[in-house]
Amino acid sequence: MYVNTVDTVLIIVNLMCINGSHFSEEQIDITYKLSFHRDRYFCDESNQGTLVTGEGSLSCTGCSYWSSSLVSLMSFYCTEYSEEEDWIYGQRTVNVTLPTVWNNIYQFSYSGNAWIDLQSGGGYWALLSTVNLTIRQDIGRINSPPSTYMPAVVRFKQTCYYSLSIPVEDEDSDIIRCRWAIAFSECAGVCKKLYGSVLDEERCVLTYNANGTEGMYAVALQIEDFATENAVNALSSIPLQFLINVTSHNSTDSCNNKPVFENLRDINSVIEIPMHITYHQTIIAKGFRISEMNVTTPKGMTKSKMLKHSVSNDRWYVNVSWTPTEMDLGNHTICCAAFDSISQASNQICITLQVINANLCGDSIDRFNTKWSLTQENKQMTLSCTGEHVGNVSRNCRSGGIWDEPDYSSDDEFVTTILKDLENITRNNYELRSGDLLTASSILDEIATHVINDEDELSLYQLDIFGSLCNNLLDERNHESWKELNDKGSNGVTSLVKAVTTYTNEVNQIINTEAALIIAKDNVVMQVGKAGSDEISVPDRSKTSDSWIADSVTEIKLKKNICGGLTGYSSTFYRNISSFFPKYLILNGNVQPFNGSFDVNSIIADFTIYGKSCSDYSIIIKFEHLLVNYSTPFCGFWDFGAPNTTNGAWSSFGSRVVESTDSYTICEYNHTTNFAMLMSPGRTPSIHHFPLSLISAIGCGISILCLLITILIYSVLWRGVCTAIAVALHYMFLTAFALMLAEGIQILRMVAFVFDRRPIAHILLPTCWIVPGGIVGICAILTKLKGYGNQQFCWLTIESNLIWAFIGPALLVIVINFAIFIVMLYKLRTLGKFEKKTLAEKFKVGFRDICILFPLFGVTWVLGAFSLNDDLVVFQYLFAIFNSLQGLFICVFQCFLDPLVRKGYEHYRSRRLAKHMAFKSYSDSTTFDNKKRKRTDGDIRSQRKERRNYNSTSQGKSVESNLEYFDSRFTNSAYSHDDY
Repeated sequence: MYVNTVDTVLIIVNLMCINGSHFSEEQIDITYKLSFHRDRYFCDESNQGTLVTGEGSLSCTGCSYWSSSLVSLMSFYCTEYSEEEDWIYGQRTVNVTLPTVWNNIYQFSYSGNAWIDLQSGGGYWALLSTVNLTIRQDIGRINSPPSTYMPAVVRFKQTCYYSLSIPVEDEDSDIIRCRWAIAFSECAGVCKKLYGSVLDEERCVLTYNANGTEGMYAVALQIEDFATENAVNALSSIPLQFLINVTSHNSTDSCNNKPVFENLRDINSVIEIPMHITYHQTIIAKGFRISEMNVTTPKGMTKSKMLKHSVSNDRWYVNVSWTPTEMDLGNHTICCAAFDSISQASNQICITLQVINANLCGDSIDRFNTKWSLTQENKQMTLSCTGEHVGNVSRNCRSGGIWDEPDYSSDDEFVTTILKDLENITRNNYELRSGDLLTASSILDEIATHVINDEDELSLYQLDIFGSLCNNLLDERNHESWKELNDKGSNGVTSLVKAVTTYTNEVNQIINTEAALIIAKDNVVMQVGKAGSDEISVPDRSKTSDSWIADSVTEIKLKKNICGGLTGYSSTFYRNISSFFPKYLILNGNVQPFNGSFDVNSIIADFTIYGKSCSDYSIIIKFEHLLVNYSTPFCGFWDFGAPNTTNGAWSSFGSRVVESTDSYTICEYNHTTNFAMLMSPGRTPSIHHFPLSLISAIGCGISILCLLITILIYSVLWRGVCTAIAVALHYMFLTAFALMLAEGIQILRMVAFVFDRRPIAHILLPTCWIVPGGIVGICAILTKLKGYGNQQFCWLTIESNLIWAFIGPALLVIVINFAIFIVMLYKLRTLGKFEKKTLAEKFKVGFRDICILFPLFGVTWVLGAFSLNDDLVVFQYLFAIFNSLQGLFICVFQCFLDPLVRKGYEHYRSRRLAKHMAFKSYSDSTTFDNKKRKRTDGDIRSQRKERRNYNSTSQGKSVESNLEYFDSRFTNSAYSHDDY
């Protein structure tokens, strides 16, 4: 038979789209491994690693028209060859698209003919791989089939006993079993079991006594995985076919005298290799007359020729080297076998190389242009300083593959050189980008941290370079970049301020006498020094008269210097960075955004003191306001360690307001740090205070008494009562708006549905009281009463966004009532009586309706949204007038202008007049002469009868009127058709 195929192995190693429950022309990766005779496909060192044409095709059985074209040509990369055994070995991974099958079970077959001459079987060959691509319930993804590896040929000495362990593994940690291939589709001409062998299916160990005739024997196995020990049906089945070469045995040769590997003792051991880390291994075999070492390697691994080890004749070695990449993540196998000149073979040793995405510190170039190469975690790399610097620089690769900052402490003149370089770079007139500012701030922070432990790097003249560098970074040309960093949440300006504080404090340590260093630049003023027992005040006005700080009343004073000996201090004033700090504030222990409630309304000032025994000091800072029309001063400092923040937040801890005017505020602090004044924008000018207060007092007189009671309770119980008041106000206001909506609905029914007299008051009134209660209850539960009241008001807070639980329903009612008003005007405009009126009369009626109905419908509450600043103060007057007098409008609308009420009043007056006239007539009749009594008795009786009839008639009319009024008491009777 023509010598053709020696060995074929087919393995599915990776499945794509593993989240799908069914495959509909989805993609998978298939890796197949093949072996051929070298005279069929030649391979040596010259073409190792190249693509070999191959033969045959990979079919998908049961996949309809796809069955013959899954892989049309089984080409492969030659990865290994053996001159002595005369075979080549190769593998390849291909990506294929699969069609849909009803049960997601696929079978891939590779078949042909022309096995090499075998002692048993031969002819046709076939391999069948079965995989199930259904998502498993136990692991939540598609099953990963087992993988295995064996050399194409395993050499056994005749009559010697061998135990061959089949290397198998499974990524899902399933139960793996090995069985003999028995179906023709699995093994074709080599389905017979190897005579004289025993297969341990649970352990995948093949034992063989090699008693057969010399020659080649085929072994055809199926490797299968099972979900559990008791599972009967395999999840997948992978073929493995290889050859056993039984060689003659000289009676003088012992079966135990076979080559062994000195440094590869653990069968099926696993070695982890980090990705991008080169793996080196020297494989040493020991034995007399060693003639060949077969080492099968994964694709991409380089291997040397077999070389003699030292001067010994019984040791030989092969070097292998491999640098895996992202494409090699996963498990790979190296199998080794050594042969001697009398065909004695060593036990096969297989090692699994597991390529992992290890935590490595990657190649990088730091900001000082020092190049750091790939380094394993928990290692330190040391390099020589670059450029003109002298010394070494080291850097640690921490656990997790994260570089520490480089340590340049052994670099002479490091700090001064870096500061000069940065000052020169940033001095140019072009705008620095946000990344440049972030890098420069980070460098300053590193320098400040570095000099804490190395004061020898500091010098007094460095402070001027440091100040110039900060001035360059804070120049106005860079403001847009600073703003961009702040918008992104980066630690831009806060990192710079922190570095300045740390650095100037360290400079203070090298000042040994009572002196002061002042660095005055266009954007920053620094003063560092030491003072005796006198009061410390910065800035020194006598030495900063030409600086921008001289035009500001901002100053810092140490109220009483009680520090022992000389007191060191450092201060910095920043002219234009107030808007670049993150807008966060610590209120009631929680970090909250400004949300327009506060602005930084002063320059940023830093002050730190240092002494041998400083305690119980207080610092007085006078802040000049940057902008007018602000109120509610808030003495703040920047807390770098604010919880749940990246860069910190403003805080008022340890501070209080001493005095505040329209132009400045004086604060007192019991600690040192970076300070600023926070204020609320949009204060109403004092010229409007009295008239607005007067209007509110007239319109809400009854509320003043309640307010006094509230203030009394508030001063005693505060928080709980304030929360209760806020909840009550929330409910009452929502109820008021609900009643406004009910009034609008009633008006709409009367105008649009004139003949619909069915009452709905019994539905509207309970709804107006229940729905607001539900809204308030839900808000109280969800917020846990947070947002009901703050330090200024017992009302819904803006910061918590709870205010929208009132604004939202109120705006909804206003919009609906406004729409009702439009519909009402349209309906009334179409009335015939209205059309007959003159233009002046129409305007009069329409204007009256607007003035009456707008407050009644709550539309005038919209005026509050426009009373934001001085320019729109007129809306505050209108809001106060219309809404404080809303009760008056309701009374006028429901009483004075209601035709039914007026009709009832006129009827009441008529009854009173009729009673009065009847009583007078009766009194006059008693003065007649007794002689005429008999004659007038009949008249009197007639008058009484008429009066009774009249009273009865009047009473009937009164009842009828009352019934009519009762039916319409919840309707808009003021908008009567009689007017038109």
